[in-house]
This record gives sequence, structure tokens and C-alpha cells, in this order.
Amino acid sequence: MSLDSALLTIHVLAALVMLASLSLDWIGVLRLRRASTLPHAREGVTTLERSAAFGAWARLITLAAGLWLAIDASHWTGWIIAGLAGWTALVLLGEPLTGKDLRTMCRRTQLRPQLRTDE
Repeated sequence: MSLDSALLTIHVLAALVMLASLSLDWIGVLRLRRASTLPHAREGVTTLERSAAFGAWARLITLAAGLWLAIDASHWTGWIIAGLAGWTALVLLGEPLTGKDLRTMCRRTQLRPQLRTDE
């Protein structure tokens, strides 16, 4: 197996793991939306934390392998540029939109004895 074939395989597998991470993000958000008790909220936060643990690595590996393949081929087609733009948007929007809120939810689910439904 050549280096390019191995990198392409790694790139595709990392992209699939990234998709799984995004799916877990949505599952965690849906669990949090339906949470009415602290244990239910903890389940949603735990799902989001697990997704964050391997999602970041998947994004970095996808980027590194994809850039290596694009530079090696010296070929920057439109889908490569669109993929880089999408990856950049995912990374840049992820932290401001969910990162701070996730940390706040983690603290609240560990400290508060029960969730109030009037908030």
C-alpha cells in the first residue's frame, strides 16, 4: 500500500469519525432539550463530552491527511477548497456556539441538586 493510499484511507476514516462526533453532538443536544431532571441533563452533557473527546482529533487528522494529499497532488480543485472552507467554519463556529455553553452546563450539572424548569 502506497503512502497516498494509506493517507486517503486515514482521511476518509477520520471524516467518518468526525461525522459520528457531529451525530453525537446532536444526540446530546436533543437529550439536553428533553431533560427535566439532573440525571437526564447529565446524560446529555456526558454525550457531548464524549463527542468532544474524539471529535477534535478526527477534525485534526482529517485536515492533516487532506492537506498532505492536496499538496502532494499539487491539485486544488473546487471540492478541496469547499472542504477546507467547511472545515474552517466547523472549527471556528464550534467553540463560540457550543464550547462555552458546554462548560457552563458541565459545571451546573455537577453542582446543582436539581434543574429548575422555569429558567
